[in-house]
Amino acid sequence: MSHAGGGYGYLQVTAGSGFTNFIGKVLHSVDASVWVDLVVFTDTLTDFNTAQRIATATVTTQVRRYRAFEGDVTGTGSITVFGGFARG
Repeated sequence: MSHAGGGYGYLQVTAGSGFTNFIGKVLHSVDASVWVDLVVFTDTLTDFNTAQRIATATVTTQVRRYRAFEGDVTGTGSITVFGGFARG
């Protein structure tokens, strides 16, 4: 079910090494087939002990039924990440 009240995106990076960049995204979809960005977090660079929260004021679009998390990295290494979304 879609939700028109926006929400909150969360990202927490608790450990990592080797990567020079990491950008997390929460995606959403109407049909679980075509995905679009809902929340794009700030690049954590090499700070492997960080947390971010994107508030409802920033996410005012209609939140679609299906959601997923995607992480884009630069380089090679390892990373421990929590990403989530709560409807407003």
